[in-house]
Amino acid sequence: MYDSLAMEPRVQYTTTSDGVSIAWGEAGHGPALLNCGSTPFTHVQESSAVSGAFGALARSFRVITFDARGIGMSERAVADVSTSTLLMDAEAVIGAAKLDRFVVLTGMGLLALSPALQLATGLPERVTHLALNSPHQNMRELADTPYGRTGLALAEADWGVYVQTVFRVLVGLDAAGSTWVDRMARAAAGWVDPSVGLQYTRLREATDLGDLLARVRQPTLVLRSDPSLIPTRVCQRIAAKIPGAQFRQYADPTFELQAELIREFVGLPTPSPSPSLDAPTASGTAVILFTYIVSSTALTERMGDAAFRDALRAIDAGLRAAIRDAGGAAVDGKLLGDGVLATFPSAAQAIDGARQP
Repeated sequence: MYDSLAMEPRVQYTTTSDGVSIAWGEAGHGPALLNCGSTPFTHVQESSAVSGAFGALARSFRVITFDARGIGMSERAVADVSTSTLLMDAEAVIGAAKLDRFVVLTGMGLLALSPALQLATGLPERVTHLALNSPHQNMRELADTPYGRTGLALAEADWGVYVQTVFRVLVGLDAAGSTWVDRMARAAAGWVDPSVGLQYTRLREATDLGDLLARVRQPTLVLRSDPSLIPTRVCQRIAAKIPGAQFRQYADPTFELQAELIREFVGLPTPSPSPSLDAPTASGTAVILFTYIVSSTALTERMGDAAFRDALRAIDAGLRAAIRDAGGAAVDGKLLGDGVLATFPSAAQAIDGARQP
């Protein structure tokens, strides 16, 4: 696993053409990659640290991420949001980061996909590739899904409950007991004020991107990480509407495999492991912590191999997040059977890591 904290973006600010202050950050080296995040649930610093995806990408790309207006570290008091303001926010960051040619990656949702498609069709000579996460054309395509049925109605009734539902239930990871999901849900609740969050939710309900899909000419990779609140058939439909697009589905709740798939798609080599990203600062002391799942064989028999592996990936991601928070580092880059091996620079930090919920 790549340590996302070691790749924490350096936060900077820029101003849009209509005078709104936008927070953006960058990390890593290589071809430029603009990340259009899952508006309205982004935070330049916090969201990049929760999941391993940012750090994994930053090992191969110069990753540029930002918060749209009203969200995260950007100017929070905004009067209005629209697909036009989403594009203005992205354009301001492109200018500030001095991006010439770049890959565009989207988070999940229509409000991540909208600026990406507008940039691809409006700047065809500068956007080299598109990588789209669980895309859909409009919310009507999801009318028969839990996400489509509960979205706007629940958001208007109780914003806090809506945020918890999206991250803990609808994403489909809560059953796995994922610490990663719990932390993301709690953090995301503070990334946008309810009034602005509702503006974005209503915008999402009114957005249809069908006219832009057929106009895309860049090589496009449509990704779906399982589990996902977007059905496979919907993502495949998007791939069919973009000329020459490829579709890849994979199982990884932390989205780290995303980086490998994008590197392969763009034609970059896999980076060499960097011990400095995973090893804690040397202090003369190394305390080892090993975790394992009790009765894992019986659990596998009861759940089935596939379900157990999915649950194990989610648990592994939560354990590694707790280890990082306590100042340690996982030794290996893969699952260690049904456990995780970690090192800490002190016994106190190891004990703190072991006590993490």
